[in-house]
Amino acid sequence: MIMSVPTAPEIIRLEDVRKEFRVRRDNSLKDRIVHFGRLGQAHRED
Repeated sequence: MIMSVPTAPEIIRLEDVRKEFRVRRDNSLKDRIVHFGRLGQAHRED
């Protein structure tokens, strides 16, 4: 089955943007991905 995606008007355009990610030492990137969502909120609360 082929689904067509409707074209939406462009709202925001970002040019020459660099995004940086900072991972705290106590939480590995794997733990953050595995526990993303409901359990990931516990990491954000501290």
